[in-house]
Amino acid sequence: MLAGIYSLHRKILPMSKTLERLASEVAQNTNVIASAKQLITGMAEQIRAAIGDEKALEALADELDASSNDLSGAVTANTPASPEAEVEAANAAGAEADRLAEEARAPAPTPAPNDDDGA
Repeated sequence: MLAGIYSLHRKILPMSKTLERLASEVAQNTNVIASAKQLITGMAEQIRAAIGDEKALEALADELDASSNDLSGAVTANTPASPEAEVEAANAAGAEADRLAEEARAPAPTPAPNDDDGA
């Protein structure tokens, strides 16, 4: 009986350490995801605030490019070989960052003239 308990303890101890390691990794990933979300949200707000200021928009686009490259590099460096769906999600995130950068570089649309003849 005692041998069985000892054997069980020897199996549980490594599982406990693995669980602790996984919990730590999940917490770290959660923090990274929150930081990335904050970065993207902040950039979107800055872009909206800079509409009409070409130099500010260009600077934001450059900052977004750099941030996107940093994020992409970090994800690539810290992601083990992943299933195809995860790769597609990363590509979609990169495409969204590229779209936002292009949007920031695009000149603001010119308002249409008012065709109202006052009648």
